[in-house]
Amino acid sequence: ADPEMVEKRVNQEANASEHFPFTVLITKGGKTLDFTLTHMDGELVLDGMTHYDEPNLARDFSAEGMSKKERFYQGPAMAELNSSLVSGMISYLEARGIDDDFAAFVAQYSYWLEQAEYEKWLRKVVQFTS
Repeated sequence: ADPEMVEKRVNQEANASEHFPFTVLITKGGKTLDFTLTHMDGELVLDGMTHYDEPNLARDFSAEGMSKKERFYQGPAMAELNSSLVSGMISYLEARGIDDDFAAFVAQYSYWLEQAEYEKWLRKVVQFTS
């Protein structure tokens, strides 16, 4: 293998690991805010936010639930909002423990979980083929 190609692949994988998307649901008074976030370059980034009047719908990942959610207004592009509003939303999340450290933990835990699943898969394949 060409060493440059291997290095390029490794660097691409490292760069990909610096951008980790995840979702946080906060329910209050029977309503839910669904925050779409990214852990990017060690920082929490707000990508989007949707409001649901039914908290169960926010947690429904069935085909029917996803179809219903697609009909909701997903909110504006965060880049179009006033930066102080976006900062206020980040502060709201930080006050609830959803901050840069939490995002880093979620990313690291997800990588660990993926590795554990991969190792379990490998063991099953080895057992099957032995």
